[in-house]
This record gives sequence, C-alpha cells and structure tokens, in this order.
Amino acid sequence: MLRELEELSERKEEGYDVVISFKEGVKIRFQAPLWLYLKHFSSPKPTGYDLVTGFDLNSDRLNVVVIDKEDRVITTRAYRYSEVTRLVILRRGLEN
Repeated sequence: MLRELEELSERKEEGYDVVISFKEGVKIRFQAPLWLYLKHFSSPKPTGYDLVTGFDLNSDRLNVVVIDKEDRVITTRAYRYSEVTRLVILRRGLEN
C-alpha cells in the first residue's frame, strides 16, 4: 500500500498525512485514502470500487461503515479521539 501511495503522491493524484507525537510516549498516526486502504486490507476484496462509505461523527469518535452495491458491509471502524473530549471538559471546568 505504501509503495502505491508513494507513486500516487509523486503524480499528485493522492495525498497522505503523517503525525508523530511524543506527548504521551511515541505515537505515529498515518492517514491514507480510504479506497486505497480497502484495496489492500479489506476482506473479502471487492472486484471494483462501487463502494459507499457512511460516516457517523460524534463528540468522542468517528464511526465508519463501507458497503458494496449489494448493501453488504465490507468493513466498519470506530476511530476514538477521547483526547479532544477531555480537552473540552477541562476547558469548560476552568471557565466555570
């Protein structure tokens, strides 16, 4: 996947993002296009890209579901970002 993403990036067809944090230990966050991730890691592998992605954005997480044209679920993910919620709660506590 990384080689393909590098080639796409060099041709300026797709991009990616990398964040390295040392705040609470070493953390590396890598963001790549969803279609490329599914191409390499989804099971079963779709023969085409007739996929639909649904997003559910909450205050503490992002839920993602990918379905194919027959309404079969290809993959689901929940991305939690509780550090944002903790920061908001902390700020609200300081303001009151």
